[in-house]
Amino acid sequence: MSYRIFLSAPSSASLKNTAGQNFTWCTARSERSGFGTSQDAGKDAPLGACIDTEDSTMDGETRGWLLPPATLGAASQRISDIYKNVIFPQDDDDGLDLHEQDTRDGETGVRDETRDVSAEGSLISWPPTNADQMRSRNSLSHALIGTQSDSLEISEVSFAHTSTSSITAFPSFVINLHTLTTLSELVVRPVQPRWTCKVNLLVAILEVDGPDVVRIKKGPDSGKEVSVLRLVVGGEEGDVCKLTVWRETADTWGGVPEIQPDETIYENEGTKRGDIVYLENILASVSKSATTEVGFPNNEQKTVLTASPNLSSRLHICYRTLPTTPLDRRFRPDLRLATSDPGLRKVAIVVRWLERVMGLGS
Repeated sequence: MSYRIFLSAPSSASLKNTAGQNFTWCTARSERSGFGTSQDAGKDAPLGACIDTEDSTMDGETRGWLLPPATLGAASQRISDIYKNVIFPQDDDDGLDLHEQDTRDGETGVRDETRDVSAEGSLISWPPTNADQMRSRNSLSHALIGTQSDSLEISEVSFAHTSTSSITAFPSFVINLHTLTTLSELVVRPVQPRWTCKVNLLVAILEVDGPDVVRIKKGPDSGKEVSVLRLVVGGEEGDVCKLTVWRETADTWGGVPEIQPDETIYENEGTKRGDIVYLENILASVSKSATTEVGFPNNEQKTVLTASPNLSSRLHICYRTLPTTPLDRRFRPDLRLATSDPGLRKVAIVVRWLERVMGLGS
């Protein structure tokens, strides 16, 4: 069934004065959703593809990447389908952020994988290499470099853009690829009764819940009310994890306004579903329910992530795949720069994956 959509619905008086001019007529199909704008009046367009072309607050380029409500709803539902069958461990409000408490108290058992190995120097030493081995390694290195160059050129084609417009949106973040950990590496980590490590991640935000306020029941902060933000994050290989954010970090990442000492209000930019974010100083650990009982190993082991001020956790919004306002342009760097920026190239890979999942890929 087709529906006739009236954009910028006029009053009866204006219809008499303008004789029906300056209004766009679109035919929408209900069987599928899409995105974009209809340039030719009267032609078929996907559901939700019609945007008010008379909006003077947006230029033509902005209207090209802003998504209409119908498309946002369909994309959001497809994101939910990624983790609909995943069972996440329940939050323990009694224990709350015990891992971060251990870190604050100076526990040295937490392995820090965010440190750059190149800054620490070589961790492995080898005996002197003879000339024959050196020649063999050099020839192998040349072969590997050629292979890497070929694969890089192939990947650059997918990031290339047919648009000839000038690049005006540049990234405002820097990603150290040497300290980056993927979700898949955390999921396949060998099971131990208890392990923790601090990592940096580049992931997509699949769900945002909160921030809420909970009361601490145990520990030195017993009785205090703190903020908690619950996120579901995913990687380009399809792995999904739950991230729990505590205290002031939860307020900042959740977009809660911050009152400055001079009583001015600072508006924090909260993360949203569909954002590609770079997370620093995140504590990865095995969930409490995943510990083994005496003689009865539990196979339902889950990796959980924690962020808090005590961990100095930080979030950088690298790309917003579901923009809703013209202000979201600042979170949409031009992906054509991925051909020369390794960090942005990694971001572009996650962007392409999430767009395919949402049905927005070209």
